[in-house]
Amino acid sequence: MSASRLSAIISGVALGGLLLYVVVVLAPHAAHRKDFGFTLQRIDDRVIVVDVANGPASGVLQTGDVMRAWNGDSGIQGGDYASYLYRQPLAPYKVSFERHGDPGTAILTPAIVPNPGEPARTIGLACVAAAWGALGLLVISARPRDRASHSAPPS
Repeated sequence: MSASRLSAIISGVALGGLLLYVVVVLAPHAAHRKDFGFTLQRIDDRVIVVDVANGPASGVLQTGDVMRAWNGDSGIQGGDYASYLYRQPLAPYKVSFERHGDPGTAILTPAIVPNPGEPARTIGLACVAAAWGALGLLVISARPRDRASHSAPPS
């Protein structure tokens, strides 16, 4: 067995293991998502609440509130505010905001809501990636003597 075929087999087993991990471990966790009950948007270099839905922030935050800090971190104004939402566990968090020039704070807890389409989407994307990887491995293993990679440069 050639070295290229052996490496393709080992890579194929690793690819299959990764696909199995996505299907068995990751996809079930995608069945639910965090709901903060509000939507943020950067407008004129400020992170502003642009929508408050019926959820955890209802009656607390209002459209137009300017976010000043998340769990005491004022970097939310200068950084990627989506990362604050992504990294927040399902635990209470403190937001500091400004409403019509007046400071305010609130302690909120994200809700967990069903996300029924996401597991199938996650599995589908993993299958597409695995299929492309498998096709690449098949091409590598079928062409161990690729002339282009062994050609000497013209002198």
